Amino acid sequence: MIKKIILLLFSFCLAVIASSTTVGASNAQILITQVLAGASSGIDSAATMEYISIYNNTDTDIEITNWCLTNKSQKNIACFTQNDPTIHMWLTKRSHATVGSTTFSDYYKIQTDIIYAPISSSSGSITGSSDVISLVDNNSTVVDSISWNTTLTGGRLLERKSSGTPITYQDNDLSTDFNNITNLSVKSSGLFEEVVLVDVCKNIDGVQLTMPNGYDIDSNNDCIPDACKNLAGLQNILPAGMKYDNSNNCVEIDLCLNISGSQLEIPFNYIADDYSNCYINSVKLLITEILPNPLGLDTGKEFIEIYNPTSQDVDLSFYKIAIGIDSIKYYSFPIGSVIKAGQYFVLYNSQVNYTLINTVSLVGLFTQDNQEVFQTQIYLNSKDGESWSLIDNLWQYTNQPSPGKSNLMSVTVEDESAPQPCAPNQYRNPETNRCKLITVKQASLTPCKDGEYRSETTNRCRSISSEAKLVECSEGEFRNPETNRCKKEASLIKTDYPTNVEATKSNDNHAQTFLIVAILITSLYAIWEWRFDLSQIFTKIQKFIKKRK
Repeated sequence: MIKKIILLLFSFCLAVIASSTTVGASNAQILITQVLAGASSGIDSAATMEYISIYNNTDTDIEITNWCLTNKSQKNIACFTQNDPTIHMWLTKRSHATVGSTTFSDYYKIQTDIIYAPISSSSGSITGSSDVISLVDNNSTVVDSISWNTTLTGGRLLERKSSGTPITYQDNDLSTDFNNITNLSVKSSGLFEEVVLVDVCKNIDGVQLTMPNGYDIDSNNDCIPDACKNLAGLQNILPAGMKYDNSNNCVEIDLCLNISGSQLEIPFNYIADDYSNCYINSVKLLITEILPNPLGLDTGKEFIEIYNPTSQDVDLSFYKIAIGIDSIKYYSFPIGSVIKAGQYFVLYNSQVNYTLINTVSLVGLFTQDNQEVFQTQIYLNSKDGESWSLIDNLWQYTNQPSPGKSNLMSVTVEDESAPQPCAPNQYRNPETNRCKLITVKQASLTPCKDGEYRSETTNRCRSISSEAKLVECSEGEFRNPETNRCKKEASLIKTDYPTNVEATKSNDNHAQTFLIVAILITSLYAIWEWRFDLSQIFTKIQKFIKKRK
């Protein structure tokens, strides 16, 4: 019975020992062969003295570039990586590669393939009481792993069982694949490096070991010409809102060089000149009236009147008021101020805290970018209640301020003691100096008698004369048409010369004689000129007459 109990206890202990070590990744090509979690006690930094070896359990060289050994927290203990990406790391067939902590390498004076700094300066990277060590490839796939639950300290290590030459390690995924030993035998290295020329631009002919100047990698890992070498990142094309400068660098388009920041568009209510400077598109507003010295207190009563002569509303946020001659102060309009087309805008000093001095000054209107729009003339010594007004294009004082309305001329105040002028139907009595009504006495006209009429010239009555019959004038008289009276004809004076009638007849005879002579001369000349033609005609007439006979 006692023997059976002892046998059962022995079997239980073997089971516990067997369960303390676990392996994984059966038939792995690369195996974890040795794990040292710490050195013997009594040595400084013993807990950080760590060592691991791996083995190529095949007959083929295997590349292990970027493979890593990790602990149960999946933190990298050491990786087979070089800073130079062209260097690739290979593990020769049936050979080892080793890694060791800096304290292990320094204490034992052993140069392992990879030397790493422990994750913890006090406890190292491997937990001796319980841990999981895994070999992970460059695709994060676990190639092999080993774990334990019993304490692995005091310089003890796990070492995979092996046999034959070349060495072949057991890989049954059983705890019996490992021995728990105290004697460490550091393996010789079969790790070698290969320089691989990496073509960084596979889309370009030839091997590009480095990125060509002016190129960058796109999302497809192709090398693409960079449109903007001066900008970070790859610019396949010239970015929107940019242009090339004289150095072929990409710079932001700025349509307004005189305005801070890049203006891709001309700002609202601005215009640009030929030199890419932008200015407020000002409207010709007019200052038409100011009141520097109102009656009583000035506070809230001083005003500046502006007129908009255009056909468009104007936003006054683009403008400012300037007051003064030498020491000028500027004031912006209240937010939202707009002057309607053809209307007035009155700015009181209750809206904006300005002061118009009474002695000498002027007021100007400027755009916010300091373009002068309008300026008043200088005013001097303004009187109480008088405004400085623009009337008929002349600046003058008026005692009739009219804010928001057309300006009015000054009114002259007459002396109340002076008498008022009399009405048109009155006159001033020199004795009493009073106005009296003018009275007109109407005279009545006596009607004219029968046979009389009233003369329009004299307004008197005159007799109406009967029509007189005209008596024929005597022989030797004629009636004068002006006086309608008869008048004697003048006697004809006898003379030796012929009378006028006889002279006229004589003249007619001379004219007839002259005409006959002229016709005769003309006929003779014509006969002479046409003598041959007339001779032929006369001959033809004779022949015709003979034929008729």
